[in-house]
Order: sequence, then C-alpha cells, then structure tokens
Amino acid sequence: MYKRLIMLLLTLSLVSYSPINRGPVFKFKMDNFDVDVLGNLYVVREAELIKYNSELRKEATFANLSLGEISSIDVSDAMNLLVFYEDFSKVLFLDNTLSLKKSAIDLSELGFPDASLACLSYNNA
Repeated sequence: MYKRLIMLLLTLSLVSYSPINRGPVFKFKMDNFDVDVLGNLYVVREAELIKYNSELRKEATFANLSLGEISSIDVSDAMNLLVFYEDFSKVLFLDNTLSLKKSAIDLSELGFPDASLACLSYNNA
C-alpha cells in the first residue's frame, strides 16, 4: 500500500514539475551599472559608458580615453547624466544620447582637489 502511494506521489510530482521561467539571462562584463527612471540600463566598463534600453538593446556608447576610467555615474535625471572621473577630479555632463553637453568641469579648480564622489542635486540648485 505504501509503495503504491509513494509511486503515485513520485509520478504526480514528476508530471507536475515545471522549471521556473525567470526570463532571459544577459551577461555583461562591467565595473559598475545603474538604471534610470525610464528603465534604461547604463553599464560602465573601464573608460566606456554603454546605454541599453529597457529591452536591453544597445542604444549608445560614450568614452573619453583621455580622462581614464569612469569612477561613477549619476543617472537620476535621464536627460542629464553625470560622469565622474576621480583620477582627474573631472565631471562630464551627457544628454540622453550620451553626447557631451559641455566641456569637463575640473573640481580641483573649484577647490575640491580630492573629490571621491560627485552627484546631481534634485533641482540643480
């Protein structure tokens, strides 16, 4: 009797077993990443910033090899991205297509020679 019950339970568990579908898996080689409010993924790989849309299709890339590796990014404003280079104490601003908006801001000239992090303010005050 117990053998039949165990066989029935095993059969039912094997028939009803279905692996969990977690969706597609994407692998990125990266140093850092962030996601903006629109669902765009920004991947930092050494001196390169890569933008992927919400469906993980590559949309744009940005690199400034003269400033070295990107230390951090701030994508809290999807239309005004901040890219920080700690080694040179410089900040760049990019638009939503990863195009340079204006020339680099040198934080050491503004009195911050040892800045280790930079970010955007809520209303750019």
